Amino acid sequence: MNDLNPKTAHINWSDSARYTYDRMPPDVQSGVDKALMDMVERYGPVYHKRPPDMVSVGTVSHVQVPDWGMWLRFETEYAEDEHGPWLYIEIMDELTKAECESSVAAARINPNRVN
Repeated sequence: MNDLNPKTAHINWSDSARYTYDRMPPDVQSGVDKALMDMVERYGPVYHKRPPDMVSVGTVSHVQVPDWGMWLRFETEYAEDEHGPWLYIEIMDELTKAECESSVAAARINPNRVN
């Protein structure tokens, strides 16, 4: 059973993802922070069901920011160690609605996708 607290998760940003995040308005950053904690909560159980030879689980996630008319795409990896859960934000892109729809469609056909 996963007893790790997502609020104590370690977030590790790639330089480009952090740059995208830092350019966003504070209210969008707050929403992104909540989305990241939700990811940690959701990925924990998936991580515990992974094959033993996998050190992490990865995903592509999409988040709409309705007040700003933007969509975000995240490529992330999740792992755990003795220090707690780790969420690695490898890519964070700002997308148009059309780009987001295309990215969601591509993610859905990934043969390694786990719902």
